[in-house]
Amino acid sequence: MIGRTRKRARAFLLTLLCSGLRISDVIRLARRNVDFHTGKRLLPWTQKTGQGVDVRLGAHCLDAFNVLPHESADCFFWNGVGKLSTAIGNARKSFDRICERAGIEGGYRHRCRDIFSIRLLDQGADIRDVQKLLGHRSIQVAEKQYGPWMRSSQDG
Repeated sequence: MIGRTRKRARAFLLTLLCSGLRISDVIRLARRNVDFHTGKRLLPWTQKTGQGVDVRLGAHCLDAFNVLPHESADCFFWNGVGKLSTAIGNARKSFDRICERAGIEGGYRHRCRDIFSIRLLDQGADIRDVQKLLGHRSIQVAEKQYGPWMRSSQDG
């Protein structure tokens, strides 16, 4: 049981860090939407905004998916039994417990999205690309949240 839990937690956290997705979207991530050959993943729509998101997942993330037990033919992190809202709530609690056990102070749930975004911006990505990957409807949301990390604002 512990091995299963650790594998799921590792895959869950890597997915959050590699994709910038919200916890609710990671829980709904369907196996059919991940291309294991290219690492490309397409989420037809995000739960909050209804916008499509297309990101490339890293090899570490794909490797973590490959060792997950197949509890569902459809999703990696939700077995389809019970309410989706319950699975999302449980995932949020799990994230909080992981942060607590790891001694991460201020381990808020959007931190992985922030890390994902800041990494991209530090590497010179355009804020509009980050906006699209995060599924934000407007550029202003991304600029407000991540503007301080844009290279153009740091170079001045």
